[in-house]
Parts: sequence; C-alpha cells; structure tokens
Amino acid sequence: MAKGKKTVFFCQNCGHEENKWLGQCPGCHEWNTFVEAPQAPKATATVKAGGAVLQMEMPRRLKEIESKEED
Repeated sequence: MAKGKKTVFFCQNCGHEENKWLGQCPGCHEWNTFVEAPQAPKATATVKAGGAVLQMEMPRRLKEIESKEED
C-alpha cells in the first residue's frame, strides 16, 4: 500500500505546527491563520552498532529548533 502525500498545517502568525487544520491557533490564539504545506523530510542517518542498524536524527543548528513556551 502506497503512503499518501504528507502535509502539515502551520500558523502564519507564530509558526505553530499541527497535523490537521484548526480554526484557532493554540500557540498565539489567532483565528484562521493555519495554512497547509508539504511536510519536510527528517534528516536521519543509518548507523551500524554491534550488528544492529539504528536510525538516528542528524544534528541541527540551535536556530533551526523551534521552542514551545510552557506555563
């Protein structure tokens, strides 16, 4: 079975990402700011360790990592 095209919805105001469209952004509480975009593939590397094959996420720059505020 072929997998469908992967898309995500993100808020144009604050950049919050969701798997489905939402009317109000839970990040900035603005209405109708979500747009659909193709999901970027995750950078992974295959590593062989003691005969086992592991999938690891590649390192990213700190400015590329999105932080989420918590109360």
